[in-house]
Amino acid sequence: MAGTLGRGEWTAAITEPGGRMVWASTTAALRGFTFTRVLSDMSEASIEAVGTSAGDAVEPWLHALTIFYDDEPAWSGVVTRVRSSRGSLEVEAADASAYWRRRRVPSARRFDQADAAHIMAQLVVDAMGAADPLRVADTLAEYPSRIWSVVDVTANSMLVDEVIGDLVDAGLPWTVHAGRLLIGPGPERYTTARLTDRHLGDGVAVVKDGRDVATDILVLGKGVWGQAGLDGDRVAVQDIVKMDALTTVQECEEAARRELARRAVAPRVLELPSGVSLSPDAPVTLGELIPGVLVPVASEQAGITLGADMRLEGVDVSGDDGGADVSISLGTPGPTVEERDATPPPLAFDHYSPWEKEQRDKAQRAQNKDENDYAKPGVPL
Repeated sequence: MAGTLGRGEWTAAITEPGGRMVWASTTAALRGFTFTRVLSDMSEASIEAVGTSAGDAVEPWLHALTIFYDDEPAWSGVVTRVRSSRGSLEVEAADASAYWRRRRVPSARRFDQADAAHIMAQLVVDAMGAADPLRVADTLAEYPSRIWSVVDVTANSMLVDEVIGDLVDAGLPWTVHAGRLLIGPGPERYTTARLTDRHLGDGVAVVKDGRDVATDILVLGKGVWGQAGLDGDRVAVQDIVKMDALTTVQECEEAARRELARRAVAPRVLELPSGVSLSPDAPVTLGELIPGVLVPVASEQAGITLGADMRLEGVDVSGDDGGADVSISLGTPGPTVEERDATPPPLAFDHYSPWEKEQRDKAQRAQNKDENDYAKPGVPL
């Protein structure tokens, strides 16, 4: 959905790690800017300024870009690309999660049935120990998720982003808002004001997209599996989801139920044609648009009544110093924290000795061979 939120002043600044100002748009015209906010992924931003020759003083991975709305940070991250020409400057940047794609896990870590939000927070703090110019570790917020995970990683064997990706696959949400890392379902506790047809304008369509629907889901973990499906007369639409980070049946079953809740019904998505904006009196502010928050939406324009709390999954902002257009993407909320188990499931310990394990494996292989021979053609059943 596209919209114009507020009529405030947009500015931008580039700073050194210590905070010293290198460049500010108060000294040059801000021809254009863009930035995103996304759920469980890296957000990006860019600016274009004229009337400046500051390109020689700005370095990728050294300086930070911050975009302000009415003197309040709206987006902040590390500079990744600089293009300077006569009298103009173009800068691209990424939020703090860009470092996780460039940082190895620095030390061995093992977590047994720990909260995924806590695991991610510890991994980020470890990774940013080498250097933390954006002060991510100092300002991050951790919210319990009740997503119980087992992680065992050795030093310098993986990038931090790979481990966090497994936690996201298990259902952990996170986002970077105005430079601050929010780990877990914290934003889901907040609900914005309701958006209606009066705020959405004309041209609203409701799309029922069933391409990702599944009513019977099998989750494959590391040597274990779990399944969840709908009862009744619903046609079975099956899928297999692989999550190698899961190591217990309980984790797989929980993941299957979570996937089923998300995919059992074709999501109803509000769609606006290009160029349609939220009305100026839409009861939301840019500061409220944090990926993960709930946005109540009610519309009757398309002939399909849609009224539900939807989850904000992305924000795209583009504009110049005269104003900005804001587009948002919404999705169906997943299970709440209260719907998950408050305590982790018991670990599946294997108390057999090495000799007992070897004998057990030999017996299992012999049994499998007998079953295969019995099923060969020509053997009477």
